[in-house]
Amino acid sequence: MTSLTARRPHLSVGGALGWFVASYGVALVGYLAVNAIAGRFLGRGLFGYFVLAMTTAAIVGQLALVGVHRSGLRDAAKLRTTDRSADDILHLQRLVGGAHAVTWVSLPIFALACGGVTLALVHDRVQGLQIGAALAIMVWLAGEQILISQYLRGFGQVRLASLLEGRSGGALVAVLQAAALFGVWRLWPGSGLVGAFGAVSAGYVVPVVIGRWALRDVFHQGRADRSLWADLHLTVRNDWRFASNQLATYLNTTMELWVASAILASASVSLFGAASRLAMVLMIPMTSLQVVFAPVVARMLASGDNATLERVLRSGTSMATVISGLLWIPMIVIPGLILGTLFGDGFRGASTVLVLLTLGILPSVVTGNSGTVLTMSHHEGVMATLQWAVVAIRTVGALAAGTLWGLVGLGVSSAIATAVLGVMSWWLARSCTGIWTQATLRPELGLLRRTRG
Repeated sequence: MTSLTARRPHLSVGGALGWFVASYGVALVGYLAVNAIAGRFLGRGLFGYFVLAMTTAAIVGQLALVGVHRSGLRDAAKLRTTDRSADDILHLQRLVGGAHAVTWVSLPIFALACGGVTLALVHDRVQGLQIGAALAIMVWLAGEQILISQYLRGFGQVRLASLLEGRSGGALVAVLQAAALFGVWRLWPGSGLVGAFGAVSAGYVVPVVIGRWALRDVFHQGRADRSLWADLHLTVRNDWRFASNQLATYLNTTMELWVASAILASASVSLFGAASRLAMVLMIPMTSLQVVFAPVVARMLASGDNATLERVLRSGTSMATVISGLLWIPMIVIPGLILGTLFGDGFRGASTVLVLLTLGILPSVVTGNSGTVLTMSHHEGVMATLQWAVVAIRTVGALAAGTLWGLVGLGVSSAIATAVLGVMSWWLARSCTGIWTQATLRPELGLLRRTRG
């Protein structure tokens, strides 16, 4: 069998990072536009629930993938030989079978369940049916977009993968969502959450179609003669730790928002939602590295070249730390101006929370890609255990601090939990693999240009 990767030129880490950063920049503009338009369209009364629904759809979609997208990224990165062995073919068949199973079995089941729960929670049955249908479609499309982007990068289609990764689903998705949301706001201003969710869902359609077309040869060559249910069973058995880790990761980014929606007024929920969405911009440089470095880490760990891998990781972390520092300064100095400019003057009240969340994220940036090292080195169970421990700490802390001190208490609790997660994952990566990931004062940027991405 001829390798699908044999006819593709290999990019260096620096080249792959350049592609991802450029597309992520576009994705960031689209991400901010989506939130800015939604903030003005829905107002403080509904914006918090818009953010909550978006994150919920992402969580449910990730969970429905049962981890196959991350194992696909890790294992596909190793299938880079011209003539595949029998073991390579079996690995390819498992990856393709898992992709088909989650697309046509688990994703639809989870999507319908999400829509059904929404219908049960909304008192107005007509509106509940509309919102539930929109969320069900969003869950399926969001899950499919994540799956496709990870497989594209794993199989070496770095340029296209870069357009499907990043905030709000990547550059293509974010731009299309912003355009659709703006159109609904202007043409159907009274549609509220139904119109907003419909616009966001529409933004996924074209990128998902393009991604599946690009993977058509992979899906054709790797299809085995097994039932979808057999493929799903095999996927769950092999990849459930990835699924657990991904679910815990999302809960660690959304738990305070869930707590806020339960114990605070809707205006406070919107304020926290705006601050948390903006604070996540700080993670963009490190997220760029995580996405680009994941297949590199998997391949270099398999070759045993841990010393070079450590130098690559620490050099990348140093670069990300400098860029994040440039973003960190305005969020600390003029948080109210940034919030007011993006979301409207009514959101300036989230300034203190934004400063707190910003401070909590910085340790995760400085300590580098420790989570990627753990998951790509088959220690995803260790990372999942840590993630769930922090989810528990975060939940208890948020309930206590939010009840006692309201919005600011939630900010303090979130900052502490996020910092603990960053530091502990860094220590565990060193303990399990012997690799340091933190920033260095002497980065080797030339090494990034010489390392195959």
